[in-house]
Amino acid sequence: METVVRWGVVGLGRIAHKFAQDLALFEDAELVAVGSRSLKNAHHFASQHGAREAFDSYEAVWTHPDVDIVYVATPHHQHAELSKAALAHGKHVLCEKPAAINTKESASIIGAAQAADRFFMEALWSRFNPVLSEVIDRVRNGDIGTVRHVQADFSFVMPAVEGSRTHDPLQGGGSLLDVGIYPLFLAYVVLGMPETVQASMIRHASGVDDQMAVVLGYERALATAYCGFASPSGMEATIGGEDGRILIHPVWHEADAYSLMGNGKWDGQRITRSKTGHGLYHEIAACHEALREGLRESPTWTHSDSLNLMAIMDRVRDAVGLIYPSET
Repeated sequence: METVVRWGVVGLGRIAHKFAQDLALFEDAELVAVGSRSLKNAHHFASQHGAREAFDSYEAVWTHPDVDIVYVATPHHQHAELSKAALAHGKHVLCEKPAAINTKESASIIGAAQAADRFFMEALWSRFNPVLSEVIDRVRNGDIGTVRHVQADFSFVMPAVEGSRTHDPLQGGGSLLDVGIYPLFLAYVVLGMPETVQASMIRHASGVDDQMAVVLGYERALATAYCGFASPSGMEATIGGEDGRILIHPVWHEADAYSLMGNGKWDGQRITRSKTGHGLYHEIAACHEALREGLRESPTWTHSDSLNLMAIMDRVRDAVGLIYPSET
C-alpha cells in the first residue's frame, strides 16, 4: 500500500465539505486536522468527515506535525496569506481557485513554494475532470482542426446577502473571480494567452462585478466568455475548429459528457466520461501522484498556468476598471 498522505483543511465552507467527501474515497489518505474561526464549526466538520482533530485556528492546522499538505478553502482574499503561511511551516499546499486576487499575489505564493521547496497547486479542479481532460487532449491532437472559436458561460442567480463573500469587495467578491475563472480557463487551455482583451461589466451596488462579458482576441481565433450572478445561463461550452466542433454538455465545468459534431464527420456523437465523487477526487489524485514523485508543481496545471490565467483576469479587470480595496 502507498504511504498515506495526511491532509489538513482550513476554511470549512461548502467546497471544503465536498473536498472532504471526495478525500474519504481514498484508502491512502487521512484527514488529520481541520481549522475554522469557530471551534463549534470545526468539531461539526470533523465529526462529519472523520477528521482526527479540530481547531478554532488555521495556524494550528499547518503547525500540526502530522499534516503533510494543507487544503486552503477560505474566501479569495485570504488565499495568498494562508498559503504562504502553510508553506513557510513546511507544508505542501493545494489552494482553492483563484489562488489569489491578482498576479502579484499569485507570484508571491509560487515564490514562497519555491523558497520552501514544497508542492503548491491552485485547485482548478475542472482541469482534472475526465471529460475536460479528454476534450483538451482531442483539441491539442487536432481532432477538430485549427480552433477558431471558444465560447463558454457560467451564470446563475446569486442575490446579495449581508456578510456573504460573493458581493463583498473586501473579500475579492464578484462573478469574475468566483465563476468567470472557468470560461477564461477553457479559453486559455485551448488557445493560450490572448493578444487582446475586451470586456464589459455591470457593477453591483456593493462595487463588485455582477455581470461580465469578455472577448479574447487571438491571431486566428476569438474566445467569448460570460459570467454573472444576475440570471441563469446555459452553462455549456463550445470549441469550434475548422474541421468540426466539440460541445461540452451542461454543467460544462463539471461535465460527464461531450459531443463531437460538424462537417459530416461525427454527426453529434455523444461521449460519456464519468467523474468520481463530486469531481474533486481527480485533483486530489493529482496531488498524491505529484507528492509521491517528489514534484513541486503539477505537470497538468503548472505554476505558469496559474500565473497566466490570473494575468488574463487582471487584464479583464483593467479593461473595466475593477479594483479591489486591498489593491489601492
